[in-house]
This record gives sequence, structure tokens and C-alpha cells, in this order.
Amino acid sequence: KKKLYREIMKLYALGKHSFILRVNMVNVMIDTTVPFDTMYTHNNYNNHKIHIVPPNFHMFDIKSVDVVLISNFRTILGLPYIVHQLKQNCKIYATNPTVEIGHRMLLE
Repeated sequence: KKKLYREIMKLYALGKHSFILRVNMVNVMIDTTVPFDTMYTHNNYNNHKIHIVPPNFHMFDIKSVDVVLISNFRTILGLPYIVHQLKQNCKIYATNPTVEIGHRMLLE
């Protein structure tokens, strides 16, 4: 007798606040956070460098994501860094306020 194994659900952590949920062969990315590690130089808070740490994609192929869910304006900040890597028909969902506030933050 052959045992049929069917994957029902699996969760991959890509970073501090970014996940991929795989449910019945559908890959859903939850948030696209890019954590910012701020490094201040000479204790002068007006003169600082921002070091961007992208999500860790070594355990998951980003091209296999079917849907992206953005939960809030802070987690939309990583979207510009990954949108060109997603497949062409990948759907991206967010509320209008999330998109508007996130867009303003990206412009700053």
C-alpha cells in the first residue's frame, strides 16, 4: 500500500515580520517588512546611516508566491524590493489607507 502524503499547511519565517504561508500548494506572503537597523555616528542623531537588511529568501523561492497580503503601512516598505522578483500574475492585497500611508512613507 502506498501512503499518500498531502501537505496541508506550512509557515516559513523570512524575517522578523515577514512570512510565507503555504496552504494546499498556494503560497501566500504575509507582509514584506524590511527591517531597518539605524546606526548613529558620533552620537549625533541628525547625522545617521540607515542599513537595510532584506528578508531572507534562501529557504523559499520568491517566484512561487501566488498572493501577497500587506497588513499595515509599515510592512509595505519591502514591497519595492521584491515586486520585480514575484511572478507576473501574483496578486497584492492591502487596504486603501495602508497603500496611501505606505506610499507617503516610501516617498520620504
